[in-house]
Amino acid sequence: MNDDKNVGQVIHNKRKELSLTQEDLAEKVHVTRQAVSNWERNKTVPDDSMIAVLAENLGTNIDNFVSKNNKKQSGENTMSDKENTEQSGYKVNKYDTAMGLFYAMRTNS
Repeated sequence: MNDDKNVGQVIHNKRKELSLTQEDLAEKVHVTRQAVSNWERNKTVPDDSMIAVLAENLGTNIDNFVSKNNKKQSGENTMSDKENTEQSGYKVNKYDTAMGLFYAMRTNS
């Protein structure tokens, strides 16, 4: 995968390579066609467990969904969380952070 591709582009390209419609992929991964459309248009991002399901159903590796900016490589400067958020265009608010922490704490108990 090219480093400048995002999750939506990976999903779209792999789906097209397999000659699947959005509806076909949605049925395979048990979501709505609208969810697939939103992922491909980068309106929403599939969660980590769904990335694994998508990778399996699209015949690719999970690593293809991870951009170079999110990989930490030794000897390289990495972007701060704020820079990553601003570059990706996704806004994270305090509520999202609190809910994420709540679920993380709940699953580790």
